[in-house]
Amino acid sequence: MIFELQNMDSNADSFILGVRYSGALVAQVAATSYDANTVNGYCNDSHCHSYTAVDSLADVIASSGETFWQDETQNIVWLKIQGGLTDAYTAPEDLLPFSEQVLYTPFRVRIHD
Repeated sequence: MIFELQNMDSNADSFILGVRYSGALVAQVAATSYDANTVNGYCNDSHCHSYTAVDSLADVIASSGETFWQDETQNIVWLKIQGGLTDAYTAPEDLLPFSEQVLYTPFRVRIHD
């Protein structure tokens, strides 16, 4: 599953998202501004973040972001999405504060096994 979100340009931007996902598969989660097809669970640079598994939905809600909990009984992966990923394809010095590159930077989340 791949979701594309836009206008999550600040670290202060966050929300909780529940996505149906088989409880029979152990989930991994990553968010990136790269082409979503390149996210394979191993990404740790400024443009791609692997999310951290926590023990409950309450822990996801209480976290500062980039966490997930897999509810295997209900077949839902709960995520706390946090913005602020920079555009992987544009050099920071080339960005103007209100440019389309800043205002409409793609933000992708991938849930996979």
